[in-house]
Amino acid sequence: MLAEQDTYRDPQTLTELIQRWQIDVVQATPSMWSLLLKTTPDISSPLKLAIATGETLSTGTKNIFPHTMSLEPLWTH
Repeated sequence: MLAEQDTYRDPQTLTELIQRWQIDVVQATPSMWSLLLKTTPDISSPLKLAIATGETLSTGTKNIFPHTMSLEPLWTH
């Protein structure tokens, strides 16, 4: 599923979409992952794979993943 532009820019709306449709693979920029993890720590429930691309993954965001998400692996590029 590809999110509409207004959906993928809003962490709360994106989280609702992920949970409603039980999306299990999500690709987002590290800055969006940071927003998603800070605003919705329980986002990981349906996720099996998180992909972070498009910018450098900060150490802070990288460290948040194991504490807030119960999935492995985190893919970065």
